[in-house]
Amino acid sequence: MSRMGFTDAIEELARSSGKDRRSHAFMAATELYASTEHHENLDQYRFAELAKHLYLNLSLTDRCRVSNLLSTVRVLPESVVELILNDSSEIGLVLLKKSSALQEWQLLKAANKGLDQRRALSQRDGISPDLAQVMLSFRELEIAEALAIQSNAVLNATATGIIVELAAHSPSLLNALIRRKNIDRILLLPYFFSLDTNEKQIVIADLVRTTPPIAPARRLPPGVITSAHIQSLEKSAFEGLHDRLTTEISKLLSISRDRVSLFIRDDGGEAFVAICRLLTLDEAQTIRLLLHGPGAYSKSSSQLERLQKLYRILSEGAAARLLDKLGGGENPTASSYAPHMVTMDSGTVSRGQQSSRPGLMDEIGVSSASRSAVKNP
Repeated sequence: MSRMGFTDAIEELARSSGKDRRSHAFMAATELYASTEHHENLDQYRFAELAKHLYLNLSLTDRCRVSNLLSTVRVLPESVVELILNDSSEIGLVLLKKSSALQEWQLLKAANKGLDQRRALSQRDGISPDLAQVMLSFRELEIAEALAIQSNAVLNATATGIIVELAAHSPSLLNALIRRKNIDRILLLPYFFSLDTNEKQIVIADLVRTTPPIAPARRLPPGVITSAHIQSLEKSAFEGLHDRLTTEISKLLSISRDRVSLFIRDDGGEAFVAICRLLTLDEAQTIRLLLHGPGAYSKSSSQLERLQKLYRILSEGAAARLLDKLGGGENPTASSYAPHMVTMDSGTVSRGQQSSRPGLMDEIGVSSASRSAVKNP
């Protein structure tokens, strides 16, 4: 900073006898300070002394102008920062929103002061994990939404947990979390049934990417689910006996009937595909169950096509993790459930052969009458 510039400003202040003249001189000194890139210690001291004696005598308009001018300065004396932050909220908020000169302790202090301060802080270009955690500790929905959208806000595990908790009360917050980078979307699985199709696909993609293909605790021993079990499941589905289908699946996977009912009746169908994966059904068997399932997915060919693609990418490990997070239990065990012995018109269902054909209903034993029942959306 020019030494002569400050000297001139101080001398003019000394010669000034009127309040207006002293205010004008201080404004000139502020403009000089704000326009100078580097500030030596002596310059900071002089400016701090001027501010201590003259800042509070300025009009509201001039104090707002000072705050705006200094919000772009990289180095500010602590005493000047405190003067402005302790002024009316309208003035102090400008620094909180934009100033890079504020130290972390000053930001944390402001975050504890009030909602207006936290609103201003949420607009900063960069928010530290500690600051985000303090801001979210008040559990204010609008602050949570602002930080979820703010890509430069770094969220630690505690802050993320608070936002995920608050997402139960805000679809827009949940939507922001789904689309936020650098967040563990697996934390959002408790809200899975509240998500739309695209949001579910984003979460499942993360689930598949971060989960080992096989879940040893979930894998059923060979032979536990026989062709007779599968025929019984298909018969229950084909005849629309969805309560019986629910009971059969519940016994095979040791998941409560209420959970199974929720999984297979959800209109998205993703949880039903996960169940089929855990039952070690092949692609054709899975599609046949979906085609006659109780959810809206069974009435839409495009939905069934989507679920067929999901089957192909959803590993057994990811399926187990999905159902566990949705409340399907941790360690299901094989049961002694005896299936209804049935004879299927289409013949014995073979297992262990995954369909690699692109067609959805060709070659999977779906009758022409059943096909015609599937409507395009």
